[in-house]
Amino acid sequence: MNRMRHGRAAGIGWVLAVVFLSATSAVAQTTRPVDSVVPTLRTADLVQAVDGARASGEEPLSAVIRALSAYPNAQTTGAEVRAALDELNIKVGDAGTATLAHLDRIVKTGNSIVISNSAESRVSAGSGEIAFAKTIKAKLRIDGPTLTLENLEGVKVTEPVSARLTRLQFGKNEAGDPVLRATGKWLFVTSTREINLREVKERAAANALESGASDRLNDVDR
Repeated sequence: MNRMRHGRAAGIGWVLAVVFLSATSAVAQTTRPVDSVVPTLRTADLVQAVDGARASGEEPLSAVIRALSAYPNAQTTGAEVRAALDELNIKVGDAGTATLAHLDRIVKTGNSIVISNSAESRVSAGSGEIAFAKTIKAKLRIDGPTLTLENLEGVKVTEPVSARLTRLQFGKNEAGDPVLRATGKWLFVTSTREINLREVKERAAANALESGASDRLNDVDR
């Protein structure tokens, strides 16, 4: 009789051990670091994506997000993005790349995008500026060449009238120029403004040349 009891106890003990090991294994799988379960796009991947998009005039930021959209879930880091831009001789901080100077990480989960920055940043946009917070959240939608960030959080226009933006759309106008369409609320009215990114870049380049020429003249005067 004692042997039977001991046998049953041993059998129950083995069952409990198997259940415990299975449970701890499942917990270990669900608590693995994000990096181990979400693909991370590296510099080589981003070089290919940004270089391919550059020919059509697409901005580096939208090109990176488009590359992430090829996966159900994916991420990349600011260091990888800046390394890719450096390899392509694209200066970070110029018009079109200023938002990437403080980029820490972009994580795409399904159609949700979370952009984490090490600091807030502002970029020139037509007659005003667009301010980007340290954390930006949005829903991603892609329709052919048009990339839209909807339900936007963490982006606003600061000049000439402050407004929280609810949508950013990267696309092209009828002339084929790359444009950014920003939707927000201005003075109790929701409207969309279209910013010609080619013209923004040209103005920035002209201002840089003018500033450089002015500096050289000042050096001569000294």
